[in-house]
Amino acid sequence: MKILVVDDNNDFREIVRLSLQNSGYTIFEADSGRQALNLAREIKPGLILLDILMPGLDGYETCRQFKANPSTSHIPILILTALGDPLANQKAKEAGADDYTAKPVMPQELRDRVERLLHRHNLFHGARNQDNQ
Repeated sequence: MKILVVDDNNDFREIVRLSLQNSGYTIFEADSGRQALNLAREIKPGLILLDILMPGLDGYETCRQFKANPSTSHIPILILTALGDPLANQKAKEAGADDYTAKPVMPQELRDRVERLLHRHNLFHGARNQDNQ
């Protein structure tokens, strides 16, 4: 499974990569929203981990653009952010995010959230695909 990690902090991307690679995921990294939008079309990830506070396109706008594009709208997005705004979770959901958690996140918690999100996504899309057959 390919996971795209989008964060302008190189150290954080490395922590996430190390946490998830050991669980068998292939990690791709982008340091901006624009780079992530381009890379996702190319690699077709199964999940996107997205920071909110980034230069240029912030995470909310990047998420909106992923969800507005038919080729990426189905990809689940987990927002990971250090933003202390109490409305950040609501804003993330309104932008189309599937889940939200605050940084710092412990490696085991991150793996658990990724697994739950992918499981929930697969259950929904598997059931929907069966209904369409």
